[in-house]
Amino acid sequence: ELLMKAIPIRHHCVHRNGKDENGKKIAELNMSYAVSVLKAMRALVRGVEIQITKLRKEDDDALPF
Repeated sequence: ELLMKAIPIRHHCVHRNGKDENGKKIAELNMSYAVSVLKAMRALVRGVEIQITKLRKEDDDALPF
């Protein structure tokens, strides 16, 4: 859920210099928020890595790529 909420905030950072459509600065942008999003991203990537490792152990041909 945190990562889904982070998507539009990222959009504002990249395309609007950290401001919303009305030019108001995004309140969520602070170090604590950035660290929590980073931790969530790391957990997501780690989960994907674990699943890929399991698939490789089961059968190298099971991977779709």
